[in-house]
Amino acid sequence: MLKITLETTKSLKGFFLIIGMYEVYNIINLFKTFQGNLILGLVGIIGLIFGILYIYIGIKLNEIMLKSANLIVKCLIAQMVFFVLESLFTFIISAQFSVLVILLIDLCINFYLILNIKRLTKEQPDVNVTM
Repeated sequence: MLKITLETTKSLKGFFLIIGMYEVYNIINLFKTFQGNLILGLVGIIGLIFGILYIYIGIKLNEIMLKSANLIVKCLIAQMVFFVLESLFTFIISAQFSVLVILLIDLCINFYLILNIKRLTKEQPDVNVTM
């Protein structure tokens, strides 16, 4: 039988920090090859904002979960919506199947994070999370 590992607050911090730093690193590399494409620049700026936000959530996870865990869930959902739109746009332009595979992986990771945030908030007293 497959056993699903339950994440702790510390491991979720690690997830957010790694994902955020990876996103910031990718956007910095994107801007190195930036050639004035307005859409690419806008996507890069939004991606950079999400990367920095994930790093912030990773650093302040305990405090945010106590004050408003719903904010983390909304952030994850917003990032998922943005990545779906970005991926569909990229797929239309490039017709690369790998874009859809990466999208599926990203959605699974974010869904996993949402489930664990909700589970952890239920385990902590005096914390509300709603959708």
